[in-house]
Amino acid sequence: MGEAVPAAAVEVTSILPHRPPFLWVDRIVQVEPGKRAVGIKLITEDEPLLAGGRPSVQTGGHGVSCQRGASGEFPQMLLVEAMAQVAGVALLAGAGDRQRAGLLPLFASLSRVEFGRPPHVGERVEIEAQVLQLRSTTGRVQGWCRIGGEQVACGTLLFAFRSL
Repeated sequence: MGEAVPAAAVEVTSILPHRPPFLWVDRIVQVEPGKRAVGIKLITEDEPLLAGGRPSVQTGGHGVSCQRGASGEFPQMLLVEAMAQVAGVALLAGAGDRQRAGLLPLFASLSRVEFGRPPHVGERVEIEAQVLQLRSTTGRVQGWCRIGGEQVACGTLLFAFRSL
């Protein structure tokens, strides 16, 4: 499927259509096209969703309410989106046939998702995506988010390839 690509050779926005403020990966540091990719997200005070604390879901006796969480915590559900974006790079980087055909991997579902502690301002999140299965119309990817070797999120993501 190809050799690993060095860090400086891959620009996320050259592969995916995502742009700030919806781009949750700062840079890609390693790519093995069609096999795996590793990206980095540095949590900064400038994150749009950190202002005033993060929304969190609380369940109580009368249903679900949304409250503000601790200030400086990065929303954990965005780690899933970050894994999906790195997975998109793994699926598309070097895949000339998919790029020439104008196909884009759409995040279709996730399973077996687990969260550890939320990332905080100043922390560096390493996001890894490994392709488990790649077919002409779908791809299945395992994703991990780690901070200093500590796993803070993981899950299996399913993608459907669609025309642009």
